[in-house]
Amino acid sequence: MIEGKESCVAAVEKWVESCVLKLNLCPFAHKPMREGRVRFASVSSRDAEVLWQRFRDELALLDSSPEISNTLLILEERDLDLFDYLDLVAEAEQCLEDWELDGVYQVASFHPQYLFAGEPSTSRSHATNRSPWPIFHILREAEITEALRLYKEPESIPERNKKTLESLSTEAFESFFPRS
Repeated sequence: MIEGKESCVAAVEKWVESCVLKLNLCPFAHKPMREGRVRFASVSSRDAEVLWQRFRDELALLDSSPEISNTLLILEERDLDLFDYLDLVAEAEQCLEDWELDGVYQVASFHPQYLFAGEPSTSRSHATNRSPWPIFHILREAEITEALRLYKEPESIPERNKKTLESLSTEAFESFFPRS
């Protein structure tokens, strides 16, 4: 049974708090979360017109609300196939380009079955982009640029995250990333 709309938002909020922040997988997430500047919203991905209108509405909200740092737009269909989801991510990126918003916003992708190309399927590194629900994380490019400028060696983050995940016992890893 797929959880309801409120439950998907609550599940993602809990995941950010208890996994992303606790493991420090995104060192840039702490400040906007602490300040209450991260928006959590959801939308159905089954109706393309509704999905893209909601995506555009979220971009407009970010444009008009500088107090919001970024939005996690949660796709309410947990069973959305990874490759179908990645097609939607490509469409979202194309929308940004078509709407002349590339360079203003970018989309980071998270999915329950996320896999990095070129990594063995058993690699724990995939978990850095695994979330309880499919998500379009809409980020402001200016904030990313500033965060990267202030962070010493940002290119080391993926390797550091991989080492963090590999250092966890099997029990600890599975407590953060339960098998689907």
